[in-house]
Amino acid sequence: MSEGSPDLRPRAHIPFLANKLGVSEDALYLWCLRIATDRFWTVINDESDLSVNRLQVEVRYWTTRQRIRFKADVTQALVNGMAFAWMLRTGGEDLPELNPAILSECLDHFYFLGVDPSGANLMARMKEEWEKAGRPTTHYYQGFREVRWESVKKTVAYYLQTGRDLGDTTAVEVIKDLMERLVMRDGFKIGGSANYVIENWENMRHAMEELSLEGKNLIADMDEWDRARLLNTEKSCYDSWIHDKQYSPDNAEKFREKARTALQKTEGV
Repeated sequence: MSEGSPDLRPRAHIPFLANKLGVSEDALYLWCLRIATDRFWTVINDESDLSVNRLQVEVRYWTTRQRIRFKADVTQALVNGMAFAWMLRTGGEDLPELNPAILSECLDHFYFLGVDPSGANLMARMKEEWEKAGRPTTHYYQGFREVRWESVKKTVAYYLQTGRDLGDTTAVEVIKDLMERLVMRDGFKIGGSANYVIENWENMRHAMEELSLEGKNLIADMDEWDRARLLNTEKSCYDSWIHDKQYSPDNAEKFREKARTALQKTEGV
């Protein structure tokens, strides 16, 4: 019954199932709670081995599985988002194989697109495309909405300061180091082996033509000021607005729109 779900996490999966089954979301939540309660009762009453805390074992097992699945999806979404930003801003269509320099460059474009006020309206359109596609967890927009931007900026700065000269460190180790510095909105870090990142990168390269075409369609009728600034790779990202003490990831776009208005006034638009 869950086949075709855009996201197995409850916030997206429950509405999907409710629509598919023709029942209310409340009814599904109550049904899930009933199943969970029955499972909890079974676990805490398991006396097959009294030396084992069965509840603790179950919680650790499922928590680990969920984190692995979530991280795999988020890593792919981040890679897709980086590639999308790189192709959009540079006009490139043939992204090279992954190495530290390319990763840093893609993160820099990813940061600009995700933070600079010129991308405010584009972000809203990206969200619309994500919703039309059924909110898949590996969609490039998912990468933009899951990450903490401060960590992206710090990661790029770290590479520029220390990563260019590899010394005795291999390229794979640098890639792993950079990815582990990225922090998600929920506070978790990506972590894991660089092999997974490289695999995600290669998966993304098979979809480059599609990503490039979608990017071109999205900016085709953008406001001229937005497009000119967004596609000017000589521009530095205007990011002072994210340091507002009232800023938080869940209200970012409100602050970003205000920053856009202020920046346009500064530039005489």
